[in-house]
Amino acid sequence: MKDSLYEIVLPSTKNKNNSKNIFKDSSTQLRNFLIIHLLLNYGLRVSELLLLSLKSIKFDKNSDSSFLVVCDPQDKKDFRSPKPAIKNEQSNRVLKLSPKDYQLISHYINNHRNKSAQSDLLFLSLQVPFPPLSYSAIKKMFNAWDKQLSDTHPDYYDRQYVDSIDKLSAHICRHTWATLTLKYACITAVNSSSNQEVAMSQAIEDLKKAGGWSSNSLMVSKYADRYLSERANTTNINRINNFGSIL
Repeated sequence: MKDSLYEIVLPSTKNKNNSKNIFKDSSTQLRNFLIIHLLLNYGLRVSELLLLSLKSIKFDKNSDSSFLVVCDPQDKKDFRSPKPAIKNEQSNRVLKLSPKDYQLISHYINNHRNKSAQSDLLFLSLQVPFPPLSYSAIKKMFNAWDKQLSDTHPDYYDRQYVDSIDKLSAHICRHTWATLTLKYACITAVNSSSNQEVAMSQAIEDLKKAGGWSSNSLMVSKYADRYLSERANTTNINRINNFGSIL
């Protein structure tokens, strides 16, 4: 499902006839791709995405690393309604960017984001006077992608499948990121530790930190329960396959 979503949001190449992207302008395509990519790769909430500014992108010459600073820039010129806001204190965080993602964001800023815009926020409308994107603009994008995805892959919405979705949304992207990140963290931690309980606890705390959840949030525990259920089912099926059954 994630791969199929990337297929329809990838910016067009020179051979545009093969593109599945429904947005035709190259700047729109890159901006929208970055939005999806940041949601899926870094687990941002929509409000956090909409609060990113040019100052959110940081580079450390000493470590040759780049970072995404998630915070409220306190822009008094931000007149969006409703105005995006940071959810809690833990939402203020610094996320390390992959080198390729830093280069992609820099390319967008230098070549596609309008330089005459008065706002310092990262994601803007491409129409004069280039205001910051709003919640409604993000929702409109996802509605378009949802229709395209449901037309091309109706099985993703079929209730007979346990992993079907009702509607593609920004929250689904965050949910996907959390599920995949916790699974990877748990596998890595368990493989490198003799104490699986401690390893699981550390993986959960790492996800809370990366996703900006409060320390007492129950949401991360739900992702952990899903992973444990999948692992338990895998163990049971492996037992049946290895030792056989009476049938």
